Amino acid sequence: MSTIHILFLFVPVYLIHRYLVHFYHIGLPGILRWWLFNFTKAEGAGFIFFSLIFSWMLFIPLTAGILSTGYLALFGEEQELVYLGHKDKSLGTYYDLHDKNRTIISGYDVDNTYNLSFEPIYRINYFAKDRGHDNQVGEKENRFTLYYFTGTLMFILAFGVFSMGSAHAMAYQPYKAKFGDSGDLQGDGNESFDMILTKLHLGKGHLVVMVFGGLILGVVFQANVPDERVGPKVNTIPSVIKEGYTTSAIPVAFNKHYKTVRRSNSSGSSSSETVDTGYRFASFMFTKQFDLPVYVSYRFHIDEFPELANQIQHNIAMHREMTIVIGRDLRIGRISDR
Repeated sequence: MSTIHILFLFVPVYLIHRYLVHFYHIGLPGILRWWLFNFTKAEGAGFIFFSLIFSWMLFIPLTAGILSTGYLALFGEEQELVYLGHKDKSLGTYYDLHDKNRTIISGYDVDNTYNLSFEPIYRINYFAKDRGHDNQVGEKENRFTLYYFTGTLMFILAFGVFSMGSAHAMAYQPYKAKFGDSGDLQGDGNESFDMILTKLHLGKGHLVVMVFGGLILGVVFQANVPDERVGPKVNTIPSVIKEGYTTSAIPVAFNKHYKTVRRSNSSGSSSSETVDTGYRFASFMFTKQFDLPVYVSYRFHIDEFPELANQIQHNIAMHREMTIVIGRDLRIGRISDR
C-alpha cells in the first residue's frame, strides 16, 4: 500500500474530528482522553464503544476505499496481470504480462474467492495501479464503474448516519462534563441529539430513511457491478493436466466455511448467528509440469471426508506434498496422503 492510500485512511478520521469539534467543541483526542480516565464510571460505556467500533470500522475503510478507487481512476495506470491462482481466498497471485522476469506478485482480493479449477490459470486480468509502483497488485478494473461508485457511496451514507449516533453517544458525556449547563446542548442524550439534527435540518425519520435507503440502494447497485474483464490466455495448461491424471501438490492454506443464519424465537424477535457449514477449502501449490507455481483449491465436506481436514493441516505444517487426482472441468477430483 502506497503512502497516498495510507493517507486516505486519515481523511474520514479527520472528518469525524471536525464533526465533533463543530457540534461538541471537543476534538477526537480530547474525547478519547476523557474516556480513557472515565471509562469505568461512564454510563453505558461497553455498549457505546461496541456500537462505535462497529460503525467506524465500516465507515472509515469504505470512505478511504472509495477515495483510493477514485484516485486510481484518475491517476492510475492500467495493469495487465497473468493469473496464477489464489493462495488463499483473499490472496490472488499473478505476474505482470510485461515483466520479462515474470516476478510473482500477490495482492489482497476483496471478493474473497477461491480458484477451484486449472481453467483460469494463465488468463490476463485487468487492474489499475499507482504509477511508478512495480510488483504490486492494483485494483480490479470493474471497480471503476458508476455502479460500484454509487453503491459504495450509498453504504457510506448509511454507515455515516449510524456513525453520527455512535459519535453522539461517545461525545455527549465528555461534553456535559466540560460545559455542564452552560453548553449549547441540553437535556438527556436523545434531546441533545435532536438539537443537533435540528441544526442540520433533519429529523430522526430522515435518518431512518437514509440508513435503510442507503443499505438497500447500496446492495442493488453493487449487485449490478459488471463482472471483471478477463483476457485471453498467454500460455496453455500442460497437456497432461486432464481428468484422471495423478500428480502431487503442497497444501498451503486451509479454511472453514461459515454462513450467517437468522433464527426466530418464541417472542417473535429474531437474531443472527454464524454457523459452521461443514465445508472446508484447501488451497494447493502445483509446481510439477508448471514453469511457475500455480494454485488451485479444493472444496469438500467433513461428513464425506472426516479425516481429510486433519491430513491437510498436518501436511501444511510439514510442508509436505499430497497426491492429487484431476477431476472433471480441470478441478481437483480426489486427494490422498502420500
